Amino acid sequence: MPSKQPSPATFDNFEMRISKFPAFPPLSKTRPLYLSSYSVYATSTKDRRNDDALCTDAHVVMRVMRSKGIAVKGVTSARRKKGTPIADLLYPDTHETSDILYIGKASYFTGLKSSGWRLLATDFATTVPPPKCIIDSTGLSGRRGAL
Repeated sequence: MPSKQPSPATFDNFEMRISKFPAFPPLSKTRPLYLSSYSVYATSTKDRRNDDALCTDAHVVMRVMRSKGIAVKGVTSARRKKGTPIADLLYPDTHETSDILYIGKASYFTGLKSSGWRLLATDFATTVPPPKCIIDSTGLSGRRGAL
């Protein structure tokens, strides 16, 4: 079962943290740069706001990198089926002719190393859950036949 989508507040915290990173030069000046993550299942070029239901950690990183002048062509899935990537890159790019920067946490099954651009536990917004039962002045709310 997939994990729960992080909240917009979590993405806000994540964006503030990674925005402080220094810009780094692209891996190659002649090859297109894509970001890959297990949180996406296709290839996308669209910038998404943190409150967009389809926003992922990869979209946040892409938006931050683009704001620093790094030409990120899009985000793509790091998932593979029988060794073949499940998502094609944008035509005419291929996985062999592009630089693909993995931005997730370590995956021991695929050998991908943990990225400094990944979501950390400190990025997750903490909220206080609402009480399960609201007690009224009589102290009897929530009880059957109390009144």
